[in-house]
Amino acid sequence: MAKTTQSKSKKDFPKRFISMLSDLGFKATFGNLNDTTFLRKAIQILIQSDVPIKEVVIENTEALPLTKDSRGAFFDLTCTDETGKSYVVEMQLANFTHFIHRVKFYAFHRYNTLIQRGDYHFDDLKKIYMIAFLGGKRDKSKEFHQISCLRNQHGEIFDDQITYITVELGKWDKKESELETELDKLLYLMKFTHTATTKDQLPEFIRMEKWMKKTIKELEVKQLTPEQRMAYEIELANVGILLGEMKRHKKALAELDNLNEEIAEKEEKLA
Repeated sequence: MAKTTQSKSKKDFPKRFISMLSDLGFKATFGNLNDTTFLRKAIQILIQSDVPIKEVVIENTEALPLTKDSRGAFFDLTCTDETGKSYVVEMQLANFTHFIHRVKFYAFHRYNTLIQRGDYHFDDLKKIYMIAFLGGKRDKSKEFHQISCLRNQHGEIFDDQITYITVELGKWDKKESELETELDKLLYLMKFTHTATTKDQLPEFIRMEKWMKKTIKELEVKQLTPEQRMAYEIELANVGILLGEMKRHKKALAELDNLNEEIAEKEEKLA
């Protein structure tokens, strides 16, 4: 009986690694309280800084409402580095209609918490980096990694106190042979690690680079408790259902667009 159960378990859960895009994978990497190596390196790559981040302190993810009529928020991750700069990291797997609005809401919430009490002291405000991942695509632009802040009509920096970094994973799908930058390697690690069933199937750079080797260990399925494994399987199932619904919704919209075009053509002929 024990052999049968073990065989069934392997069949039902064949992967060696959990997905970094899952809640469990995100917490094991970006939100790892015991080792912030991955978080610090990933942030440095995403904000395109040449200066390594020496230390980060991961903070409470709950942001309480600022007034009785305003809403609070739960960040996926917030942290502060040794210089006082703040980072908010959000992961949105599905195509969220109001993705940018949500990103701004989190950034402004963080900004408000940094302002000192009293006569609205804005002295020595540290920079905020709002980093947001989207599992799909937000628009038709080819840019999958965008760094933006407030600029004037001439494209000059007007204010960079809040910098937005958005990554649309649906626009990035490079093969191992096409990887060129540190960002490419990071996104490859995030998107495709869970598809490997053995370590040998992972690209050499993942197996060789120290910070990536640490990350891989945190993602191994064998470390999961039975409760974590069950939660992970449920999450994957829910994501699959959601993506299926989104696919059907897009198909219905495309059919509606075609119908409207046909109606417009007939009306034009009749006119």
